Amino acid sequence: MAASDLLMSLTIMPVRIGEIVTGSSAFMVDSPLLVGNILCKLCYFLPDASIVVSIESLVLIAIDRFIAVVYPLKATLITSKSRLTCILCAWIVAVAVYAPYFYTFRLFPNEDGTYECRPRWDPAFDHEETHKWYVTVISITFLILPVCVLAILYAMIACTVKRNATKRKKMSSRRSPHKYQTSRQVLRLSVAIIIAFLACIFPMLVNMFMAMSYLHSAEEPTCAYLTILQFISFLMVHSWSAVNPCICFAFGKNYRNGLKYILSREEYGFQMDGSTSRVTKNTSISL
Repeated sequence: MAASDLLMSLTIMPVRIGEIVTGSSAFMVDSPLLVGNILCKLCYFLPDASIVVSIESLVLIAIDRFIAVVYPLKATLITSKSRLTCILCAWIVAVAVYAPYFYTFRLFPNEDGTYECRPRWDPAFDHEETHKWYVTVISITFLILPVCVLAILYAMIACTVKRNATKRKKMSSRRSPHKYQTSRQVLRLSVAIIIAFLACIFPMLVNMFMAMSYLHSAEEPTCAYLTILQFISFLMVHSWSAVNPCICFAFGKNYRNGLKYILSREEYGFQMDGSTSRVTKNTSISL
């Protein structure tokens, strides 16, 4: 998930910043044309594929935690090899889903001599109808269905944690509540990530379905729709890659401890003769 978030910010953000600075949707690299077409395809393929990987990662994490909490005796079946296989499959699925981008996206010349990067399906097919069905299927498969799966899994996890808490209260107070507290921390982190994901992705869903409704409508979208809804939707979906790690540090104790460990490691300084001397030891930083 971290890799997909980083990939999204490194690919689509330079394109968006260029459009905002220049005030034009013209693609910045158009010479040589071959290089421009390659960058055109990659600049839209990589961020969309990374979003799918991030969503698939959320589902995989939910499944992993569901098995660990609801079926703890079967948690040993989820090995490091199986997790690695699932991660590779997530990237393979994302690449396969957006593979048509390498065919549809290309540079098209404008009247002013500039080029614009946009999708165009085979002329033998209805471009608008094909694009509409393509976006609809992807939205349902990788946005709506995952949200439903996440809601069901975390609802069952919450019920299990609550039931275990009730049983623990009836047991002897000498039993350590550490495991229960860990489960609650994991649940809070998961719920926070899901809520942030829904908040970031919901405006894009509204914008997407409204745009598809205008494809076969004679009515032109209003100015407010173009300037406000589109801006909010793109801002929120792009902010997901930045909000996600912030939530992990805010709700995940392990993340904070890991950062504290990195920042509090011993520092070394160089002397004039080239040797090293210890400057500070066990530097403590409060987070």
